[in-house]
Amino acid sequence: MVVEDGTGINNADSYVCLAFADDYFLSRGFSKWQELTDEQKEIALVNATDFVDNTFLWKGARISSEQALNFPRQNLFDANGFAVSGVPTPVKQAICEAIRINIDGQLYDSEEVNGAVISEKIGNLQFTYDVSQKKKVETRYDSINKRLRGLFVEKSHSQLFSIEVARKWANIKSIKTKQKKH
Repeated sequence: MVVEDGTGINNADSYVCLAFADDYFLSRGFSKWQELTDEQKEIALVNATDFVDNTFLWKGARISSEQALNFPRQNLFDANGFAVSGVPTPVKQAICEAIRINIDGQLYDSEEVNGAVISEKIGNLQFTYDVSQKKKVETRYDSINKRLRGLFVEKSHSQLFSIEVARKWANIKSIKTKQKKH
């Protein structure tokens, strides 16, 4: 395992060293980590780094096209507006949280959600869903997302909706302005 030291190593495969992970899990009473061998821990750190590194669309830009991982980055600020350099502690914590989730369950998880309701009965609650519209959705892990807040580009329906409304409003204002000129 090659740990990124904040300089953009071209063969790094983990953001977290064993000592950081050992301290993280010990201070949180997660004893399952201590049951793993060092080799198993290193594999877990590399896999969790892959997961976190490739799950998010990070703000800022990589400092080098040669670096193996997405951190370090330039022009990156945390949720409080402070400049971020090297590999931020919240990223290291998110790696550990990904490991905890994977040890306790399944990290790469998705679930099926029902399609549109095609019939419903309110008395004794009976619903029928359009099976052809079922879709898989990825599980969100708040313990990871909250640690990384401000470091990645967040995509949500409310953000997309508000952008769409703003565009429509701008178009309406533009049309009204053109009409007044004529």
